[in-house]
Amino acid sequence: MEAHGTGTPAGDPVECKALGKVLGARRREPLLVGSVKTNLGHLEAAAGIAGIMKVILALEHREIPASLHFETPNPRIPFAERNLQVVTQRTSLADHPMALVMGVNSFGFGGANAHVVLEEYRQPKACAAVEPATLPLWLSARTPEALRENAARHARFLADPAGASLYDVCYTAACAGRTILSAWLCSETALDKCQNSLPPSLKAGSRRA
Repeated sequence: MEAHGTGTPAGDPVECKALGKVLGARRREPLLVGSVKTNLGHLEAAAGIAGIMKVILALEHREIPASLHFETPNPRIPFAERNLQVVTQRTSLADHPMALVMGVNSFGFGGANAHVVLEEYRQPKACAAVEPATLPLWLSARTPEALRENAARHARFLADPAGASLYDVCYTAACAGRTILSAWLCSETALDKCQNSLPPSLKAGSRRA
């Protein structure tokens, strides 16, 4: 956690109290705290961006630089009770198994306070291609004759190798939202068989694709 950390007798205890209550109390290990102001001084309006730059570099190198001159802790800050630990020496996080997450506090003199959370980017692991699940084909029409024609149209469409995949056609048909007066549910995986899968009442006079 990159604290605002101006070193003031009143401001630092209030900030550390909030950090301990919100973040420190929820952790098993102490929350690491530091401030780039110990390295650069207070940069006034640029203080916040300096903290962000420090955190970005810490995430990139997986290493936290030391906060300098931390010799006499503020007696008004119970660090152990807040589960906070000031980073007094260069600390490597190279072996940390999870993606690193760091925060930056920046408090303006006029009362505009900001907190930014930055997370380390990790290249996602390549996943093996997964074949889409087979969906049922839902065909609908207002009459049995129209239903047979609908089935024939689908068979002709999917017979074209350059056409859409069966999965996409089944999904679109299921989400069409038409008013269904007569319907047929087909679980075949090849539409050239759809006519043979028609119920007997619909086979008469049907056309093959």
